[in-house]
Amino acid sequence: MRMLAAAALAAAVAAGPADAKTFTWSFNADILTLDPHSSNNTFTNAFNNNIYEGLTRHNAKMEIEPALAVRWELLSPTVWRFHLRRNVTFHDGTPFDADDVLFTWARMNTPGALVRRTIGPVREVRKLDSHTVEFETTQPFPVLLSSLTHFFVMSRSWAERFGATTATDLSAQRENPASRQANGTGPFRLRAREPDNRTVLEANPT
Repeated sequence: MRMLAAAALAAAVAAGPADAKTFTWSFNADILTLDPHSSNNTFTNAFNNNIYEGLTRHNAKMEIEPALAVRWELLSPTVWRFHLRRNVTFHDGTPFDADDVLFTWARMNTPGALVRRTIGPVREVRKLDSHTVEFETTQPFPVLLSSLTHFFVMSRSWAERFGATTATDLSAQRENPASRQANGTGPFRLRAREPDNRTVLEANPT
């Protein structure tokens, strides 16, 4: 049986090192890819959500709450302004800012980016300053906040450094470094990836 293993902290964030445990979970299929934009597969996206974060997320009650965006306002029926979280770093230590949001939007519009379908009628993403962006939709889209839970933000500098500026194209069976490597801001970071065998994550210390 293919195995997905993740090292995780048990219970509360306040728990000390003595409470840390390893959680091992098995499933009868592997994730399709580690690329956060190339799959619209529910299992794959749910797994990658441990590594990458959206601007929003669902809490345990399935309510929308802030993630990489700390707050937002609706300026018009089609324009949303998001204020980004400060002092966030990717797993490789590079800082997160609005340029990564714009890069992510551009990458989600490359061939192979199947997750684009989940974002809805977004027309444009604009940078106002280093930690403020605007999303404009082609029509009123009241569920945008829910859709942005799938807006998995990638590091522009990491993608440029490793040649992963476009989404992996699964239908064409074309991989790039983002297929088997990962660099998000999420609660877990990648330690090992062996397709069809195991994927090992470790808790993000930051």
